[in-house]
Amino acid sequence: MRSGYFFGCAFSGGALYAAGSPRLYAFDLDVLGAVDPEGVRYNSVAAADGYVYAMGYYQYDKLYVEKRTADLTPVASATYIEDEWYLAEAYGVAVDPSTGRVWAATTTATTRGR
Repeated sequence: MRSGYFFGCAFSGGALYAAGSPRLYAFDLDVLGAVDPEGVRYNSVAAADGYVYAMGYYQYDKLYVEKRTADLTPVASATYIEDEWYLAEAYGVAVDPSTGRVWAATTTATTRGR
C-alpha cells in the first residue's frame, strides 16, 4: 500500500468519502471501499444524490473529474487541459443538486514564453 494523505471529504447516505493522494475512500465505521486507479491522484470529493464526484490529476498533467456510485463503481470520467503547454491546479469539485451540474475550481497557466 502506498502512503498518502487526505485533501477533502464529503458525507452522504451514512458514508464519509475522502479524497487523497493516491486513493478515493468510502468509510462508515470501517473502510467501505477504496479505489486506486493507475495514474490518478485525488484531491477533492463531493457527494450528491447517491453519487460521489472526485477531482484530481491524471498522469500529473491533466485535470481529472469522475462520477462514481456510492460503492465507488465508475459511472463517468473526463480529463481536461491535455495540452502539454499548460500547467493546471485542481482545487475543488462541487455538485448543484437541483441541476446535477458539476463545478470544478481550477487554475491554469501557460508554459509558453512570451
